Amino acid sequence: MGASDKGSWRGVEDDSIEHLEGVHLFLNAEGASLLPLAIDGRILHDRHFTWRAGQRAVTMLSPKVGGSFADVTRPYVSKGFWLQMVIPKDLAQDMSKQVSQLSKLAETDSESGSESETEEQCVVPLTLTWPRHRLKISIVHDRELL
Repeated sequence: MGASDKGSWRGVEDDSIEHLEGVHLFLNAEGASLLPLAIDGRILHDRHFTWRAGQRAVTMLSPKVGGSFADVTRPYVSKGFWLQMVIPKDLAQDMSKQVSQLSKLAETDSESGSESETEEQCVVPLTLTWPRHRLKISIVHDRELL
């Protein structure tokens, strides 16, 4: 399989591949609320998970997923508007612990300002970091996204 044959998303028009040294990903609360599903339900089961917004896409994948531009030696790759991130098992396990409470973000109403009775709320904006893997994920309000 040639490099141009890899991947399945047809929205990629630019054939240039860029290997990135690190990634700082910005998600809104709704997108961040899917992180526990992405990590626990997909990555830790050797699958991939993709967020799409218009022409842009971000795919997190296990090292065992084939057909990607990224791999364990170059885990962050962009091709056009598509970012692929290989998440090794040790990182996925650490991420799982840190993102477990984020699923509750989907239940919050950013306009109401109300908080649940006793549950600990995630406060947005929030940045999670994994320096050894050169990865940051920031959760911001919709109005702060570009």
